[in-house]
Amino acid sequence: VLLVILSFDFIGKSSSVSLPPGVRVLGPTYNQSTGTLDFQIFAPEYQKNMGDYGSYLYVLLPNSTELEGRNNPITKILLVLPVMAGNTDGQYKEGLPLVRQTNYHKDENAIVATPRFTTTPWYCDGDNNSTKYNKSGVVRHDSYIREVIVPLLVSRFTDNKSVPVDLLGFSKSGWGSLSLLLKYPTFFNRAVLWDS
Repeated sequence: VLLVILSFDFIGKSSSVSLPPGVRVLGPTYNQSTGTLDFQIFAPEYQKNMGDYGSYLYVLLPNSTELEGRNNPITKILLVLPVMAGNTDGQYKEGLPLVRQTNYHKDENAIVATPRFTTTPWYCDGDNNSTKYNKSGVVRHDSYIREVIVPLLVSRFTDNKSVPVDLLGFSKSGWGSLSLLLKYPTFFNRAVLWDS
């Protein structure tokens, strides 16, 4: 088994904290079994919605509840990018529980989050000529992360609008982490990827 870990460290900061028009967020609700705050997100201009369910964002905070999240300054956001759409209980498993076991979020005083996608994530914005997935004609995973996920995390859990955003990915999501970092080195801070 070949394991390769690459880390690219740029001075990147997130700066936007407002959500785009048409994005609707429900929650969070606290999931006691996973220790996460779970958001339900409806963002039809970014990705195909799953009926009335939208997509999800699962968040680990240094403390267990949202109200405790602002007591200590957040040092960074770590996005654990999934390989597949929906819940990944299959072949690729789920990265967030593994990060939780390490206590990274507590040790680093970091927000750790995993977005869910309603279509297979390729971590790019789709072809503008395609009408296959949604009314705007595109699946925009790249923009969804930068314009919806990061601003939501910043606005809900930290007063620091320039908190560094790191990316973690395996296989296809590793390539996604790398491509996002290389395309937006002033937005993302670092990417760690393996088997990509």
